[in-house]
Amino acid sequence: MAENNRRFPRNLQGLLNFCTENTQLEDAKGPSAFEPMSSENRKWLEEALAGMQGTDPVKLMLEDIKIIINDADNALERRRSALEDLQMHCEDIDIANDFHKIGGFHLLPTLLRSEDVELRSGAAELIGTLTQNNPYCQKEVLDIGLLPILLKKLDDETESEHVRTKSLFAISCLVRESAEVQDEFVKCDGFSVLLRAMQTNVEKLQIKSAFLMSALCQEQVKFKDMLCSMGLVEQLVGLLHGEHRPFHEHLMSALCSIVSECESAKTECCRPELGLDELLKERFHLIQGKPEYEEELDFISRLQKICFSGRTSSDADR
Repeated sequence: MAENNRRFPRNLQGLLNFCTENTQLEDAKGPSAFEPMSSENRKWLEEALAGMQGTDPVKLMLEDIKIIINDADNALERRRSALEDLQMHCEDIDIANDFHKIGGFHLLPTLLRSEDVELRSGAAELIGTLTQNNPYCQKEVLDIGLLPILLKKLDDETESEHVRTKSLFAISCLVRESAEVQDEFVKCDGFSVLLRAMQTNVEKLQIKSAFLMSALCQEQVKFKDMLCSMGLVEQLVGLLHGEHRPFHEHLMSALCSIVSECESAKTECCRPELGLDELLKERFHLIQGKPEYEEELDFISRLQKICFSGRTSSDADR
């Protein structure tokens, strides 16, 4: 990369990320590509380190916020760059909290509604970064009503795939390990939104939605009966009846999470009209002996044991 095209990291985390991305893994196959640092790279690194000395991340974030707010006076690329800087700063949980305290959260609804797809996706990614393992920011994001906006973005088939994927990332970070946010998620019919995401042709949405549904069922047992009463168990089984696809592993995982220690879900899975018993047998024979499907085979065996033990035997099928 030419020197004049490089952006200096704004903090140590940014510098670490740069070094990680540009260093060959020690256990990489093939001959080593190690060579002494060029004078150009050495100069760039020295300038980056010097530029970080004495910088105040709060002041830098205020500058970025000003650039984004004054959209009439700043080129789109400059606003995108400012949003990327905020993303980098807020990877530190304390700085993420500072971003809220200086009024940065007021930017988020406007950015999510921006006409520019990169600003919308960047805003969703920033929300995910802010709320990941951060109860303080989770509550504040909840209080300003961003969860319904993110769910709407995820559910909007006319929205760009990138924005929808980043919105799902933000939703996942926002709801995990927060009972208060999860209650609001249920009120917003979030599980139905996840199901519709699984029914798209976007593999990332399919996989991540199934994973989030499984994770939420593991966090709160009450969700299992709820999903069963909503008819989502039948819908998940219906998806499995389609042509076999890699994301079916994650559907199997979600089903395992739902039926585990939940009699209503187990009873639902055993309904003859769903055809799950035969489906599991057929799927097992289809993918057995293929190492890439080892985890899915395990989920199949677990589902057979939980739902159909006494009526069928995985060992006999093998």
